[in-house]
Amino acid sequence: MKSQKRKNKPFGFQKEPVYLECFIWKSESSDGHCVYLGIGRENGSFEHWRIHTFAKLVKAWDYLCKTRELLTGFRYHSGRKNDEIVLSFLDILEKSYPDIEHNDGKYEVTGDADILRNWGAAGNFYGIDTPPPGVNVVCTQPLVFTKYKVLPIPAPKDLQKAMIADINSKCGNPNGYFIYTVGESLDKPFGDSTSIFNSYVTAAYVADYVNERKKESLTREELNNILVEANILQGKLP
Repeated sequence: MKSQKRKNKPFGFQKEPVYLECFIWKSESSDGHCVYLGIGRENGSFEHWRIHTFAKLVKAWDYLCKTRELLTGFRYHSGRKNDEIVLSFLDILEKSYPDIEHNDGKYEVTGDADILRNWGAAGNFYGIDTPPPGVNVVCTQPLVFTKYKVLPIPAPKDLQKAMIADINSKCGNPNGYFIYTVGESLDKPFGDSTSIFNSYVTAAYVADYVNERKKESLTREELNNILVEANILQGKLP
């Protein structure tokens, strides 16, 4: 009896594709620049995992390039759970770059583990929120806080379509949904007028510049020079 070839019928279950992407966006707990790993599924679901936060955008960008390079060679089985895939990548990343200097908050924590777990699950952060009774938190490396911050603003819907298409992300990269300005708050923008940026990285480069130099305003020429530097960093200009 002749064997019949199976066409388009792979053995076992056919797994849905998994998409992985690293990007920079604002830290959830500080004014630092955080490198995230996004993982997305074909059904449109996605998750974001914090990797490390940096006080300086240029250091965050350098680390981002390292994570992206590792991702190109990262192999995984799409049938695994998201956290299994992510933790496997993070383990490789840590072993590849064990001495990265970052600005994550560091703490020594003692006390009831169950109380601490519930406190964290409720959305509280070390260094920001008061720990509950029964838990003692000692900060050994403080979070990053600056005068001028990168402030995300939801982009108009028509602009979002173009930005999302440009990013082509299946991992929920927030850069496709926001535009940015720099200021102490949205009510207190930097300088005499509000500048709007389409890229978090560009806005962060500007924020770092004015914070490092304690600037309270920029001339048009200064801003243009900063934007050129930011575009060179991102590979948009030679």
